[in-house]
Formats: sequence, C-alpha cells, structure tokens
Amino acid sequence: MLKPAVHSFAALSLACAAVCAACRGSAGEGGEIEVSDEEKAIVELTNAERKMADLEPLKLNARLLAAARAHSAHMARQNKASHELDGKTVRERVQDKGYRYSVVGENIAWNQRSPEKVVAGWMASPHHRDNILRKEFIEIGVGIARNQDGEPYYTQVFGHPMAVAEQKAAKKTVITISNDTERTVKVTFPGLKDTSKLEPGTTGTYTATGTVEVGPARIRAGKLAKELPVEDGANYVIRFIDGTYEVTREQAVEAR
Repeated sequence: MLKPAVHSFAALSLACAAVCAACRGSAGEGGEIEVSDEEKAIVELTNAERKMADLEPLKLNARLLAAARAHSAHMARQNKASHELDGKTVRERVQDKGYRYSVVGENIAWNQRSPEKVVAGWMASPHHRDNILRKEFIEIGVGIARNQDGEPYYTQVFGHPMAVAEQKAAKKTVITISNDTERTVKVTFPGLKDTSKLEPGTTGTYTATGTVEVGPARIRAGKLAKELPVEDGANYVIRFIDGTYEVTREQAVEAR
C-alpha cells in the first residue's frame, strides 16, 4: 500500500527568458484552470514522456498549480533555486494550499530557455526523471516565475491525493471457487504468494483488500492447470465431466 507522508525531491540548475499569454488549460479541481502556454506545454511534454513509458497522463490540479506557482515566485524573489525556502519543503507548501496527499514530489529548474529545454533537462537527470515517470503520481501543478533580470524559475509538483489512496485501501475484491469434484484442488494467488487447498464438495471465498495487485488465480486439479481472472464477484465452478476437469464461470455472486 502507499505510505502516507512519502515525499521525494529533485533539483536542477540549468542555463533566457520567454513570455506567454494565458490560455485555457485542463479541467481540474474546481473546474477549468487558467494556465499559461508555457505551463500547458510543460504538462503536455511531461505527459508525452509518461506515454512513451506506458504510464497514465497526469491531471492538472488547482491546488498543486497554486503551490508550484507560489514556489517559483518565491525562488524568483530570492534569486535562489531550492526545494526548501524559509524552512518550508514541498510537503508544507502543498498542505498550505489544502492538498492532502499520500505521495508528493517536486522538480525545480532555473534559467532554461523553453519548456522543451527544461523537460529535456529533467529527463536527462535520474532523480527528476524518476519523478516524471513515477507510477504513483496522478496529478500535477506547474509554475513559472521570473526574477528582476527576466530569468525564469520553474517548478513541477506531483501528487497522489490521500482520498484516492484511502479509496484504494478500502477496496475489496471477492471471488468464489466451488470444487464439485472428488479431488482436492490447489488454488494459488501469485500476487499474494498464497496457496490453499480446496477440498472436494467445498466452496472457497477469497478476498483481497487494499492496493495489492492480485491475480490471476491459478488452480490445479489432476492434469488441469488453469488461470482465472480475479474480478470482484466472479464465481467459478470446477467439475469432472467425461474424464476431464472443466471450469465454468457462473452467475456472479454479490460484490463486496
């Protein structure tokens, strides 16, 4: 399961300036979010990298956006690229904006020439790349601010909301397997590293909870070896018919 209060950081100092008018961005918390062309480009370039790694795209979140913008502005005022300013880290900054997280991370950069350059620089740095391609992250905020000399400071903030983690942790997947044969059947769940025996004429109810990925279930009866999808409410029956073992999926039981 995801552990609460896990956070990761990565910093990058890179070597002009660019400006852009505001445009409509992705929908997020509270409806549509106003983002600049540069902010939007960074989100799109980041998601392009995730797509190449077969990862889900990050969704723009208003609270993370506010945290990223505020930190970039703070760095620009102090002419300092750092994950910790005035004693606050990304953890405190997103909490100040009302974002409850289970996992949070941050990338920063300074004085890059364009969104393409800054994302390429992050991808060339292992720690920044790890944040961009971290599977647990599902939301993002981006902020860009310039100091008095026009030098840009960039911030990416990544998050996984606590509410989503709590929902996953509470999830239950229940399947039943009935052994209508006269032989003991072995049932294995690779994801749980658990093997059990299902005696003749009995039905086993198997429950997986939390964020652990389970399945498929593997059964073995005589020469029969078969994998069964672990889907909530699935009901499988094993029978011995005409000298062979058969498995059928019957009417689903009530999901729990």
